[in-house]
Amino acid sequence: MEVITSQNWDGVSPPALPSGWTYDVGLATVTLSGTGVTPVSSPNFLGSGDSGNWVTATYDTPDSSGGNVLVSAAFVATSTISPAGASAALFARSGAYGVIMRLSTGSIAIARDVTTSPVELVSLSTTFAGQTWYLVQFTCIGPILSVSVQGLTDSLWLQSDGSWGSVPAICLTTSNSAVSGSGTAGIMLYNDNNGYEGTTIADAFSDNFEFDSLGDILPPVFVGRYSPIRFLNS
Repeated sequence: MEVITSQNWDGVSPPALPSGWTYDVGLATVTLSGTGVTPVSSPNFLGSGDSGNWVTATYDTPDSSGGNVLVSAAFVATSTISPAGASAALFARSGAYGVIMRLSTGSIAIARDVTTSPVELVSLSTTFAGQTWYLVQFTCIGPILSVSVQGLTDSLWLQSDGSWGSVPAICLTTSNSAVSGSGTAGIMLYNDNNGYEGTTIADAFSDNFEFDSLGDILPPVFVGRYSPIRFLNS
């Protein structure tokens, strides 16, 4: 496994954004004092000032492993009071595949065409807590797509039945061979109210993005709390 990039958003002064990425208008680095959210790594994390639209941050350098990648990031919503629509997404292969987290309504899905017109391939209903960071890892290995989610406050894992438990788990997996090959990876955020600059009940934020290239691969193994799934090179 080779790290293509890791980004904790802490190397710039808000609202500036790191170079090497393509950003939609509305994205900015933010801090605890501006949002009330404690970051995973201090002092900055990524937020959206847009309301009612998905906004995307794409790392410009594609993988060199034919699309066999591991993409991870932490996500949080200021509140999960429904029907507020705070959501987040993580994608690979230039948006052909990704994970959509609907933090307020409590669902997670693997989807096609995440950055354009998402089509869910498999989904799971669950419950997410407000003001709680969740580490999401999305793997693409040939046609096999899988997701793991861990709460970073209680260390519990999302299970395949939608419950949360102490046993490390892959909560969703599916196979789809429509799109193969290398591509870019990134993050998407969605707020349905005033954005981080206003008085809000459900803004979504992200921290600690990582994009890894996978070479020859063995089955997944679980190692440690903060990096729940890793793949070993043969």
